[in-house]
Amino acid sequence: MLTGNAGKMVAVLLFLVLSISLASGFLVAEHSLRIGYDNTFEEYNIEDGHFELLKEMSDPLAEALKKEKLSIFTLFNKDLEIKENRVLRIYPVREEINRIALLEGAMPETDEEIVLERLFAGNNGYEVGSNVKLGAKAFLVSGIVAFSDYSSLFKNNADGLFDNIRFGIAGVNQNAFDVLEYNDLHYTYAWKNHDPDLTPEEKNDFADEILDIAKEHDLIKDFVRRSDNQAICFAGEDFGNDRVFMMVFFYITIVIIAFLYVVVMRSTIELEAKSVGSLRALGYTNGELIRHYSLLPLLVTLMGALIGNVLGYTLMKDAFIYIYTKSYSLIPAPVLWNAEAFVLTTLVPVLIILLIIYGFLPALLSLPIQKFLRNDLSRRKQKYAIHLGKLSFFTRFRLRIIFQNSSAYLVLLVGILLGSLLMSAGLMLPPLLENHQQEVLDNQICAYQYILRMPVETADEQAEKFAIQSLELGEGTVQVLGIEDGSKFLPVASQGLQTGEAIFSNGLTSKYEIEKGDQLELSKKYTDDTYSFELGDTVYYPAGFTIFISLDNFRTIFDCDDTYFTGYFTDHKLDDLEDIFVASIRTEGDLTFALDQLMDSMGQVFKVMAVFSVILFFVLIYVLSKQVVECNQQSIAMLKILGYENSEINNLYHVTTGLTVIFSFLLSIPACKFILKIIFKQIMTKYIGWFDFYVAPWVYPVVVVSGLVSYLIIYVMQSKRTKGISTAEFLKEME
Repeated sequence: MLTGNAGKMVAVLLFLVLSISLASGFLVAEHSLRIGYDNTFEEYNIEDGHFELLKEMSDPLAEALKKEKLSIFTLFNKDLEIKENRVLRIYPVREEINRIALLEGAMPETDEEIVLERLFAGNNGYEVGSNVKLGAKAFLVSGIVAFSDYSSLFKNNADGLFDNIRFGIAGVNQNAFDVLEYNDLHYTYAWKNHDPDLTPEEKNDFADEILDIAKEHDLIKDFVRRSDNQAICFAGEDFGNDRVFMMVFFYITIVIIAFLYVVVMRSTIELEAKSVGSLRALGYTNGELIRHYSLLPLLVTLMGALIGNVLGYTLMKDAFIYIYTKSYSLIPAPVLWNAEAFVLTTLVPVLIILLIIYGFLPALLSLPIQKFLRNDLSRRKQKYAIHLGKLSFFTRFRLRIIFQNSSAYLVLLVGILLGSLLMSAGLMLPPLLENHQQEVLDNQICAYQYILRMPVETADEQAEKFAIQSLELGEGTVQVLGIEDGSKFLPVASQGLQTGEAIFSNGLTSKYEIEKGDQLELSKKYTDDTYSFELGDTVYYPAGFTIFISLDNFRTIFDCDDTYFTGYFTDHKLDDLEDIFVASIRTEGDLTFALDQLMDSMGQVFKVMAVFSVILFFVLIYVLSKQVVECNQQSIAMLKILGYENSEINNLYHVTTGLTVIFSFLLSIPACKFILKIIFKQIMTKYIGWFDFYVAPWVYPVVVVSGLVSYLIIYVMQSKRTKGISTAEFLKEME
């Protein structure tokens, strides 16, 4: 079977190696990192949860918690802005709870030394020996570390995405921490359950008890169970989500390869039909013939699995570890042998391919011997030819080629659909994020949003007051924004508020499928308070989930006094506000940092998807176009004998394949758009935020051009093969 199929089998082998090495490398990297991640919970004594109080814990609360089966640890921390848009959260070095892993250098030994988290340090150019200025004091970076409770750098647990660039964690000794200037001081306390064998339900119930006790005695700013802590759990959850996507994608690829084998085997059996008939007449069984024809695909698959696994455990494993450690602050873990990866990337693909082959071959080889000897492998006798009407000779000939090779062209269509889907997804996401980023900037309320610690007046008459309250909706957060009547910063929203109804941002209505007149119930965190808002209208505001109401209505709903407000909208800085009264200033950078981070962490994945898709295009078109030529060698030789030029023969066979490729793309692009919309909506329903579906105008043309360029390269290769078909060999066979 190898004779005449070497080129096709080499192409399939290379594609198998690529697919299996990607899957194997991913599984090994994911397994090693996940085991290392899971081990950190016990090895570094990671908390079962934490809460933040408005001030230091009162004695009554401390006494009440001592009666519970838990240990309380102080985790005070300070947020400092070390330079523009760069914030460090400083902790005293921990030795009991949420311990720190030293990656390079040494832990702080003096009051002038500091350790930095690895990702923040790398993204901002810090290394061991660098200087970091915290307030008026300079610190020497003595070490690079990983914080066990910050595998993902979420500044706030409600944030939609971590920030490895503008937010970092650092550690200093206790003396240095005590005298450190700060922008925000967080009175945080972590707890660790005495019973490590509590079920998840029991842990949640116990956490509820802790929350009730804390609320009874002190004012709570934040309360986070470990299972809800994105900084701790997000990376572990991402491992599982990535695994599902990778394996589905891998097995779809294996099924396509299996059908490529089927097309090649059918073509080979058709070319060797008389020999097969003679062997069966001599007493060879179907089982022996099946083993003969399935041996080469099996050997190619096993060779691909062997080479793919070797590459997976070396190059690809390192590539995936790099991708993960570029996004997550993971504590280094040893690479572990993964028997499951071997099963999933070797045994399962072999089983899938054998099942498809053995589902096809017995049916084909069960035909009567006479049919093989007559070189007629049709199962049913065609009573009449398909009438093609008064078409030109070339058109009718091309249609006959398509009908005779329908199975090959069907596999080509499915493969192009899959490749187009992958490539479109890889190409669409960067411009989608860029478009969303631009929309956020184009529709931002103002240049500066001042959030105050308490209501403070400004002399700037251009500034406009607002009030804001964060409420919970499931796992997400909705901002309720009270704005002044006739707001110049939000004219569209303020006009709609004249009716007294609430105005919802478009992302909120799209994600939760809210229609005009519907009621949306929200809750206030750590309380039993709930609030209901009726959708009056929708405004385009892509920056986040927001409900706009009038400032007077806000004060009534949230029981505030008549002069209450929490901040200012302004297009310039308010110099008369003292820093002590300003909690934060939201600028253009704050609106887009999540998108910048998403692009930074996912950019490499998008490129891999696009490259893999181009390779898929090339392999499929090459194997199947080569198949068409080999199945029609006798016809091509006859055309040469009849005087047709090579250019005319190419026009018949290769142009037919080219037209089929174009037709496949014409069908695939609308199908891709439809499928991508469905997949994208499903992803958005699970994502904390919302992006509108957007495909840049150049994405689909690039997908089509990539496929056509692949075909043009193959066209040149196959034209040379057509030119080399010998008429003498054909005449010898006729004799």
